[in-house]
Amino acid sequence: MKKSKIILAVFLAAVMCLGTAGCSIRKTALTQDGFRKAAEEEGMTVVSADDLYSDGIFTAASYATAKNGWRVLFLSVDSVADAESYFDELVRFLESKATGISNWQKTNMITWSSYSQNSGGNYSFVERVRDTILYIEPAPSDSCKAEIKAFLKKIGY
Repeated sequence: MKKSKIILAVFLAAVMCLGTAGCSIRKTALTQDGFRKAAEEEGMTVVSADDLYSDGIFTAASYATAKNGWRVLFLSVDSVADAESYFDELVRFLESKATGISNWQKTNMITWSSYSQNSGGNYSFVERVRDTILYIEPAPSDSCKAEIKAFLKKIGY
């Protein structure tokens, strides 16, 4: 009887762990070159934004613009703590700009955090993986959301 309880407890713990993102998903931080390559493969125009983010905590920055107009910003920062702080700042910014009927989803894991928002017909997304941040500027949900999600899946964010 005791052995079957232990087996059951181990089985339930495994099921619970595999059912949560924290145990089953490990994300690898993208490099600026990796971001540039993935965006260009998707037909996006990529420009360096290093001059805009040259002071403070930022070590690399690039913008990519999709053919239908949505934009994504890739940032690399000095440390995980700086990335966590800037991620929180971007989330507060998006929450302060929410209009009309809005919904959002926030996930915090040990090595990464993500936040997505649908507000006023626009979709926004920000994710931190270790010491990098990816920020999708608000884009029309109807015409861009599927393309944005496909790009995020491609790069592992």
